[in-house]
Amino acid sequence: MAMYGRQDYWDERYRHTERSSYDWLQSYSSLRRLLSVEALIATKKVNEMIPFPSHEKCKVLILGCGNSSFAHDMLADGWQGHITNVDFSSVVIDQMKTKYSKQSENLDFVCADITKGLPFEDKSFDLIICKGTFDAILTSAGSVINAKLVVSECNRVLANGHGVLFLVSHGNPDSRVVFLEHDNDLSYYWQEVSVHTVARRSDKNTK
Repeated sequence: MAMYGRQDYWDERYRHTERSSYDWLQSYSSLRRLLSVEALIATKKVNEMIPFPSHEKCKVLILGCGNSSFAHDMLADGWQGHITNVDFSSVVIDQMKTKYSKQSENLDFVCADITKGLPFEDKSFDLIICKGTFDAILTSAGSVINAKLVVSECNRVLANGHGVLFLVSHGNPDSRVVFLEHDNDLSYYWQEVSVHTVARRSDKNTK
């Protein structure tokens, strides 16, 4: 699956699926309970005394958005704090900007390669969702270095005291948690890490 880490592969794929919407691994509805404020409080970044913001105020970053309807589904469910979507395919970013142009007040789409850093200021987001993107990064050359850089950048742009990295992966949890460490120290970035198993969906829109 090395092609999953190549920009040209995704550009070509999206050119042929312009009118499609596809959610990798899980849909928003299947993860909704884990994205409740109560569930997110359990995985906060630093300080238990700093409350996690409500869905109406939470600033969200989605890494590797593709042509998923995840952000749109979040908006429909009351997430109004603003959702920023990032992908390294300019093809899909242009498609998504056009598709959701009427919702630009709450949604924006940014073309960027997250393995080269996140183009955002420090402490810009309350919640980062990385769904399937980490798996794609780990198929490409320089995967270990790239994965660690992405985690470091997530830590940088997450708000102090309550920021959450919500990582959805098809990989074994132990093989993913190791990338959340800094010099073998998990607590360097995170107050707590929670692992949840979600049944793999088999509908035609989710893989």
